[in-house]
Amino acid sequence: MWRSHVSISEHITRDEYECHHCHKLPPDLYSIHGLYEELFEVFEHLRRRWQEPPNPGGPITVESGYRCGVHNKEVGGAPASPHMTGLALDLTFADKSQADAAQAILERDRPDVRIGRYISKPGLVHIDVAYLCRPRLSDTWQRGVRWLNP
Repeated sequence: MWRSHVSISEHITRDEYECHHCHKLPPDLYSIHGLYEELFEVFEHLRRRWQEPPNPGGPITVESGYRCGVHNKEVGGAPASPHMTGLALDLTFADKSQADAAQAILERDRPDVRIGRYISKPGLVHIDVAYLCRPRLSDTWQRGVRWLNP
C-alpha cells in the first residue's frame, strides 16, 4: 500500500498520526477547527521546548495518535480512549528520565493537558485534550488530569 508522509502538523506526519490498523484519520479532522489544532499545538510547544537547553533535546516519537475501535481494542486501550476521537498522542522518549523531563515541561507550560504514564512503558508519555469534547465521553475527561497505569 502506498503511504503518505504528508504533515498533519509541522512535526507530525500522517503516517505517525493515522490509525495503524485501518490507516484512516478521524472523520472530522478537517471540519472541526480548533479541537485537533490544540493537541498539535501542545505537541509542537513541547517539541520546541525540548530542543532548548537545559532540556535533553533529541527525537520525540509519536507512537500512537488516532485509533479506530478495532485497533484500540487490539492494543488494550480504554473503551472511551481519547485516541478513538483523535485527541491523544502517545509519545516515546529514550528513557524514563527523558519522559519525566517532558512531563515536567507540559505540567509547567500546559497544565490543562491530560497526561498519562505507564509503569510498564517508562519512556512513554500520553497526552490528550479530551477535556475539549462536549459532551464528555467520560467523567475523567477533565482539565489537568494525571494518571499512572501498570
